[in-house]
Amino acid sequence: MAVLTTRNKSARRGLRALARASCLLAVAAALFSAAPQPVRAGVYTEELGEMQTLLQDMVVKQSRGQTDTAPDREDLMAVWESARNLPPDEVFNQTRYVLADINGDGEGELLTGDAEGRITNLYTQQGGRPRHVKSGFVRDACYYLGGNRFLSTGSTGGRNMVLSLWHLDKQGSPVCDQYYYTREAEADPARQEVYVGTDPNTGGAAAKKSTYTVGELNDLRQQYEGKRFSLPWRPLADFGNQPVEITFFNLGGAKVQLEYTATRYVKDFHVVQVEAVPDGGSFRQRLVQDLPAGDLALAESFRGEPCVNGARSQFLTDGFTYRDHTGRQHYYQFHYSGADGSLIGSEEQIPW
Repeated sequence: MAVLTTRNKSARRGLRALARASCLLAVAAALFSAAPQPVRAGVYTEELGEMQTLLQDMVVKQSRGQTDTAPDREDLMAVWESARNLPPDEVFNQTRYVLADINGDGEGELLTGDAEGRITNLYTQQGGRPRHVKSGFVRDACYYLGGNRFLSTGSTGGRNMVLSLWHLDKQGSPVCDQYYYTREAEADPARQEVYVGTDPNTGGAAAKKSTYTVGELNDLRQQYEGKRFSLPWRPLADFGNQPVEITFFNLGGAKVQLEYTATRYVKDFHVVQVEAVPDGGSFRQRLVQDLPAGDLALAESFRGEPCVNGARSQFLTDGFTYRDHTGRQHYYQFHYSGADGSLIGSEEQIPW
């Protein structure tokens, strides 16, 4: 038997508030309703790859009954929080991303989000390198309002509420346009008051007491959330479906060693041997041996001696199959190159 090894989220007053809110929304719709221009992945390939790796690891641990802990990095933590309670087979479809030029500087931004349209991360570029701008969580949600306009809404703990409107400048940095928050009234801690400013980092120092009540602010929040702009999100499962990497190297003499290293999590890895058998006036390929090797996590490797053109080896391998994170099955077959006689592997249609 072959041995496989691997390594390895009061009516009047109300009318006044609604009128103010309607005006704000009308201005926002007029100024910021244009759809962003799409761009290529470019410098964000590594960030998207890290998210896939994070989610693959999470799914593997869940399938094995292991405890999965939140990552240390804020951007990865936001993705992890939004995906951790999803069914394993929906993780990569309900985790979304979009590449678009949000601030009109000609360089694209990367946004990640969930199936409800909530933004989990926003990245921009600086000096040709990706720069993380903001993350959105369940208690601090972020939404896109169209053009170069964003809404952040959440809680600072307890009953306190925060609502901010902001945009990106040409350098890709966030600029706060309006910032509302609630806090306990000094004269009566049981009552909350609304404050407004333009810089959330200075808190009450630069903020003024607003004419909004807490209820009116909550109505405003709901209206903005109802005006979210629908981005052309793509499932993370669509990113990075490039071929797997295979390496062959000589062990000395006529022996050739195969090494397959998983460039992403793959399920149901099998080493197979297929032979050609007569079928009327032609031949068909028949599966002779199928050795399951289980799932391979990122960077885990399988090594074995391939079997080509009937030459038998310990592992009797002349190909392998696996399923990617979308469930699609792949088959790689080994054969000798006609040019220089070297051993190569190529993806083929499954013949059996």
